[in-house]
Amino acid sequence: MFPLTLRVTGLEGVPEGALPDGGVPPGLGWAPQRLQLFQRLLGALAGADLRLAQVANDLENLRSLLAVLGALLGCPPPREPPPAPPAPLAEAPHTVAGVALARLRGCLEGVAARLEGVPAC
Repeated sequence: MFPLTLRVTGLEGVPEGALPDGGVPPGLGWAPQRLQLFQRLLGALAGADLRLAQVANDLENLRSLLAVLGALLGCPPPREPPPAPPAPLAEAPHTVAGVALARLRGCLEGVAARLEGVPAC
């Protein structure tokens, strides 16, 4: 069988789970930071793949909507995200993209869960 978590050199800084370390549901400020990290990674991987470029653009739109929601709720502006992870392996771009998209899915599920009910800052 395949391992449940695939380790790819260059993706160490990209989170695997839906929640940050500690498992505590974060406020809205967490989501734009995490999404920007994925946006940078997918933008770097996109190259000639328009689908990855579109996902990166969609993440920018989602970050903008979350920023507006945060402003309406009176949340402080989001902090700068952690530095971008090192450039992923060029030798396995499809594998890196697949792992990144799987991790992004977990992140988006966490964002959606956080937005259920009344989101907090």
